[in-house]
Amino acid sequence: MLSVVQRLLFVFTLLLPLAGLAPVTLEASESTCLECKGGVTELTLKYTGETAALIRIEDGGVVYDIGTVGPDEEFTIAGTESDGKFDHNDL
Repeated sequence: MLSVVQRLLFVFTLLLPLAGLAPVTLEASESTCLECKGGVTELTLKYTGETAALIRIEDGGVVYDIGTVGPDEEFTIAGTESDGKFDHNDL
């Protein structure tokens, strides 16, 4: 089973070529996290593209419209379940 980060990166990478955009890379850091017990409530990613991009992440029925993100800019998404966690929360 894919983790939340793997699923988001996979979906994001697939959507860009379909939209006619060049692929980009997202980085997710685990260095400042403690072991995820009880579930993840937010996830911060860093956009490493060379030019600004419009970020939209689709995770099943949930859509995160991030907006325009610049090079090396971080953005955070939060879980949408009633307890504040992500669906299929298995980081």
